[in-house]
Amino acid sequence: MKYKKYENPVPVRMYRSQKEVLNTLMRDETYCKRKNFCSESDVLRSALNKELREYEQHRFRQQVAS
Repeated sequence: MKYKKYENPVPVRMYRSQKEVLNTLMRDETYCKRKNFCSESDVLRSALNKELREYEQHRFRQQVAS
């Protein structure tokens, strides 16, 4: 799989406990295949996308209510 090189990577600080669980998650091949996670970045993007969709819905509801 060829990865795109990003020009502006965003550094992410995690608690030690988060990093430990993320490492455990990445070692679970069955789970990663089921969720289509190839790297730690995939996990973080997935969570970020969820939050961004929620925010867009929030903004839409505000606009409709106005």
